[in-house]
Amino acid sequence: MLDEVTAIVDGYNAYFSFSKVKTGYSGVATFCRDAVTPIAAEEGLSAVLTPQPSIGSYGGNADFTPEELEALDAEGRAILTEHRLTDGKSVVIINLYCPRADKENKERVDYKLRFYKLLQERAEALVEGGRHVVVLGDINTSHKMIDHCEPDKEELFNANPGRQWLNQFLVPGEVSSTKPVDETREPLQATRDETRELLQATRDETREQRQATRDETRESRQATRDETRESRHATHSETGEPLQAQGGYL
Repeated sequence: MLDEVTAIVDGYNAYFSFSKVKTGYSGVATFCRDAVTPIAAEEGLSAVLTPQPSIGSYGGNADFTPEELEALDAEGRAILTEHRLTDGKSVVIINLYCPRADKENKERVDYKLRFYKLLQERAEALVEGGRHVVVLGDINTSHKMIDHCEPDKEELFNANPGRQWLNQFLVPGEVSSTKPVDETREPLQATRDETRELLQATRDETREQRQATRDETRESRQATRDETRESRHATHSETGEPLQAQGGYL
């Protein structure tokens, strides 16, 4: 359970959804400044947890049974808040913690994909109802290979069903109002490549400078030794006496 200091923050309204099937397992929270207090808030993507709908626009849910809707909203994975904009319209923030599923676990993979389907149905219904929609949080699917720390081979990577869903969900002009990811990936990658090359060039230059300094120091020391040796030899030749050093003969 959250302590009072964490749950109640001065100057903010807080909205929570906790897992109803396993404690400490999952959940989301949205903190809204008092200046942007929501005009409505709901827990879950369906109407199951909202006896008196305030945001509405749930979609038909024709492909879901009541039991499935209850199961999809039972893990505390979605909070929706609606905020009034200055132009009189409203924006609905869908804050998510989407399910994670190992590909070997078919039951959880199916659960994850059904959650995605319900999310898309709700988002599209809200857009059709005249709202702006912002989907944020942990989608639990990396979109492109560059987003993944250890991607599979490209063919296997792109075959992931969650990734295929995300690709069609992020179609400009439908649900997502952001630019297609591909439009920014190449410039971003080019910038990373340039930075990497610059850093490597700097390392190489520093390495060369250090080596040059070592060589100069080595040559200087050798020249000093040679000069000292020649000076001692010249002194010995002039006097005919063995050269003495502190503590004995050289």
